[in-house]
Amino acid sequence: MPGDALPARAEQAPRLPWTPRRAARLALDHPWRLALVYWLGAFFATAPLLKLADAGWFAAIDQAVRELPERAALDRGWLDWPEPRRRTLAENLFLSIAVTPLAGRPGPAAGDLHCEWTLDALWIQGPLGGWRLPYPRRWRLDLSR
Repeated sequence: MPGDALPARAEQAPRLPWTPRRAARLALDHPWRLALVYWLGAFFATAPLLKLADAGWFAAIDQAVRELPERAALDRGWLDWPEPRRRTLAENLFLSIAVTPLAGRPGPAAGDLHCEWTLDALWIQGPLGGWRLPYPRRWRLDLSR
């Protein structure tokens, strides 16, 4: 039948916003559906990062807190630590935490990210370089368990 034309399809909102045009159209037609799609995408993108942080960083931080001595403090910009030697509080492939109470510079780094408390500053060393963060002079912070 040469004279018959196909019926015109009604315009529908797209199911998933794969292109910017579809995302804009979905935002105008169904803003809550667009928000749901983006929240689900954000969840599935950050869930593996949070799992990695839980396995690599939070376990080391928990171990470091358990290794803190009975008496330690930051007092007016200086570290008050009961032991004179360097002590590693926690270490794994991702994060290492150490204390060097009588030195002004950190020791060797073991993990990808290394945090070391020295006499007058916190040193953070990572793949992008190192930073020295001096302790604020007005702080009094208890570091004991």
